[in-house]
Amino acid sequence: MAAGFDGDAGREHTDRGKRNMSYQINSAYANALLYYYSGGKEKYAQNAIRMLNAYAHTFKGFASSSENSHVGDLFAAWMSQTLVRAAEIIRYTYSPTEGKQSFDVAAFESMLRTAFVPRLRGGTANINNWRTSAAEGLMNIGIFLDDRRLYERSLEIWREVTPAYIYLRSDGPRPASLLDGTDAQLDCRWADNRAEACKSHPKKSPGIMYQNGQNQEICRDMWHSSAGVGGIINAAETAFLQGDDLYAEEGTRIRTGLSYMIQLSQNVKKHGYPADFCAVTAGSGAAAEQGALPEDWDSTEPLSVVVAQNHYSNRLGVSFSSIDIPGYSPAREESDPIARYVKEYRSGPRDTYGYVSAWQVLTHSGIGEGVPASAEPLPPPAPGTPDAHLESRDKPTGVGGILIIFGIASIVLLTVGLLRLALSANRRDSVT
Repeated sequence: MAAGFDGDAGREHTDRGKRNMSYQINSAYANALLYYYSGGKEKYAQNAIRMLNAYAHTFKGFASSSENSHVGDLFAAWMSQTLVRAAEIIRYTYSPTEGKQSFDVAAFESMLRTAFVPRLRGGTANINNWRTSAAEGLMNIGIFLDDRRLYERSLEIWREVTPAYIYLRSDGPRPASLLDGTDAQLDCRWADNRAEACKSHPKKSPGIMYQNGQNQEICRDMWHSSAGVGGIINAAETAFLQGDDLYAEEGTRIRTGLSYMIQLSQNVKKHGYPADFCAVTAGSGAAAEQGALPEDWDSTEPLSVVVAQNHYSNRLGVSFSSIDIPGYSPAREESDPIARYVKEYRSGPRDTYGYVSAWQVLTHSGIGEGVPASAEPLPPPAPGTPDAHLESRDKPTGVGGILIIFGIASIVLLTVGLLRLALSANRRDSVT
């Protein structure tokens, strides 16, 4: 079984294949969370195992597309962000009773190494949200496999892509770049090639004024840029639980980038676009209506807002500060845009699950260092059972970290999530 493509003429990679795979994997994750949340109701673990074993025994990899031979990299990155979380929970919290199906860990590990790792180890061809998701996906896999080399490689990818994805004024006149090319090509890439100067051959610089906290894809749209920053945050959270504090390494960049996106999301409908935004000066929505600027500014589902807020505000006691954005009112030091946003939306206007993130309000909202308890505490595994080594095993990368991050869910929100994702699926189907 290969995934991601219909095999039809024309646009072969497809959104239908991508959605179907996402539904399947999120179903496995939902049932793993339900098993934990319900205090160990076996039917949920069995539901998750059926899906995990199906992938373990039949999934061979991601097919290629005549339009984009690298699109399988993106699918591998997105799917590994959630699939491995489900597997981790079941592996270390569930032991089947007599006659029930066991999770075939060995086959699942083999599948990860053959179907996912080759796609992710290089960091993906596209250096955008694809690569931030690849860093997180490879990190999850490295932890699950107890493979320090893969885990260290994921750290390398993260450390390369994060400063190239989120710009700080202290970086200089232009952001860092992982691509060869001219300054004009870099400027046009960040401006999403919207300006007329970018349509010439060779490209000319559109005169983009880089804004403190801006990210590489914000001129494209809010959803993809949210996915890019969300992958950075998710990987930082997982690494933190393995003893690597990426949050501290790029703390200013993460906090500034998140504040920029949330302030933009909250202000653009009321006040228009920032001055000199994306090399197009606009004070109203007129440019967006003409296709010159992106729309849909509340598409922040994959941004992982509550994960970052839980770390900086709840663990460390550090508030987010408003930042100065050209054309908007000066920032007020006492104003925390992330706290306001979470108070209003919790994690996003339509956030429950999808690509990149899933049920993060439940797993991270206000927990600080802790892990939300299940409805009834799960009993410790008996000596000699597959779970008995969970606490004592010598784990080179700290196996169990993903479980600690994503440990609980609500039945009500799971149901709401299915409805929300079905309603909004068509909006985010573009893979390019």
